[in-house]
Amino acid sequence: MQHRRASLPWLWHHLQAQGWHVTMVTIGYSWLSRLLGDRRMEGVQPVLDVGLTVHSPRLSSVFGYAPIHPVSTRSPTLDALLEPVHHLHQRYWQPRLAPLLARADLVVLESGAPVLLAPDVLGCTRHHQQDAQHQRDE
Repeated sequence: MQHRRASLPWLWHHLQAQGWHVTMVTIGYSWLSRLLGDRRMEGVQPVLDVGLTVHSPRLSSVFGYAPIHPVSTRSPTLDALLEPVHHLHQRYWQPRLAPLLARADLVVLESGAPVLLAPDVLGCTRHHQQDAQHQRDE
């Protein structure tokens, strides 16, 4: 019988056991979440501090409130009108993630809002920068 485990905490645990340093970044919350009383916030406050928190030599976390996070209203018209505002989420996280990504050997994106940051993640990773430099040198 297989017991289901939460995917990312399970992965972080095993990476740490292998000697990796893990930095968890929680990006799915915004000031909109707090103002509208998002029920997901019940388990977050006051546990998470905004900014970088070092939990142990091999584990740190980053948490922040973007101005807004991408949400679906289930109305195609309203979703289309909100699309430009959703870019505020990306603009909030881009400068905060860049230094972390530049040092990262491995980046794992969970589904949902993190996927919207995939182009930024790829552009900031150390290996992508090294590949780009190598191509320029050729």
